[in-house]
Amino acid sequence: MARTGVTRIAMVIGRWIRAGLEDSPKKNTILLLDGVRAFACLIVIWFHIYRIPRDLSIWNSPPLAHPLLNSFLYFGKYGVTLFFVLSGFLLFMPFAEALLFEKKWPSVRQFYLRRIFRIMPAYYLSLILIVLLFQRQYLQSQHWQELGLFFTFLMDSSQATFKQLNAPFWTLAVEWQFYMLLPLLALGMRLIVRRVKQRYRLSTTVDAILVPTISSIPQKQCWYPVPSSMASCSLLMASVGSISRISGWECFCHSVLFTRSIPRSHPKYVLLYKS
Repeated sequence: MARTGVTRIAMVIGRWIRAGLEDSPKKNTILLLDGVRAFACLIVIWFHIYRIPRDLSIWNSPPLAHPLLNSFLYFGKYGVTLFFVLSGFLLFMPFAEALLFEKKWPSVRQFYLRRIFRIMPAYYLSLILIVLLFQRQYLQSQHWQELGLFFTFLMDSSQATFKQLNAPFWTLAVEWQFYMLLPLLALGMRLIVRRVKQRYRLSTTVDAILVPTISSIPQKQCWYPVPSSMASCSLLMASVGSISRISGWECFCHSVLFTRSIPRSHPKYVLLYKS
């Protein structure tokens, strides 16, 4: 009897998860970004092949003679930033469409379920195997607090856990925290944007993105330099611009200049407010 009850509960949970993970038609698929993602992946791989063995003295490869090629290989570290930008671009797009065109608001439950099942199973499996096979000291009580940071995706918040166990895990911490905050940030923007008229929603949405992005640019040295922050900001503007059928540069200028001083007869006004 108890087994039957457990089976029914498991079936209900399974149906609920499947319903939440149902794939909708990929209306927002941008094939060009597959190429960008592949490029980012390749430059990250090449950066690690070129730099890490030298930094760890695994082998002493001779420095490249051409400074441009050498700079390009070192540029590979920005592929990680590019991955972050792509995530923000693609995941924010459904929310931006809902903000600008009053489309159906994306399912927050579906968003979180997809993120959970995309990351957690493989991450927890690899984390447990690494601890059991290579880092057994984390099983001791004095390391449980550090291990807890890994299980809660907060391993980048402490010097004791940053780039420990498996160095690339720090990127998962950034991604996971972004995933958890994105629907909440979009909801906050919705509360702001819905208070303005339809023709001002584009400028209000861009302003709501631009202001906190610029204010968050670090004043001190961080893992990424200021130019990469500005690049992220620019591509985020481009995501809103692409949805609004105008270029990202027009979207950026529209936010900075507010374009409300443009005469109503000007073609830009017609493009921005009448389209």
